[in-house]
Amino acid sequence: MLEARTLGAGASGRNAGFILQGTHTDYRSDMDRYGEQAARRLWNFTRENRDLLATELRGTAFDWRSDGSLTAAGTGDEAERLRAGLSHLRTAGAPVVYLDPDETNARLGASGFHGGLFVTTGAVVNPLQLVRHLAAQSEADIHTQ
Repeated sequence: MLEARTLGAGASGRNAGFILQGTHTDYRSDMDRYGEQAARRLWNFTRENRDLLATELRGTAFDWRSDGSLTAAGTGDEAERLRAGLSHLRTAGAPVVYLDPDETNARLGASGFHGGLFVTTGAVVNPLQLVRHLAAQSEADIHTQ
């Protein structure tokens, strides 16, 4: 980890703490860009990282919550892309459920979404507490300004 100033003062400690699987795009887009095998490897890599964090943080006070994650589709095209990747995600062993617009909007207390992809293993953690814990456990020399 590299920070410009003190440990956790930048993005590593000030992010939302999402522990998600996959990349910043939908699975179908990853398949189109990188190929199906690479998309699956990326998904599995992020899933393994999530599982390692879950094991490391078990029994700690980092506000770890594994309630799942929801990618909401803001347009019909986005909903179609989420649906297009669904069978491939399931084949890859991903614990995913497609939610129709009513279910998506109800979960979010919103209106106007066109559907969503719910991943049961998505989690969230307090990022600053996590950074401090990892630094303490690493036995690395910490240099700050």
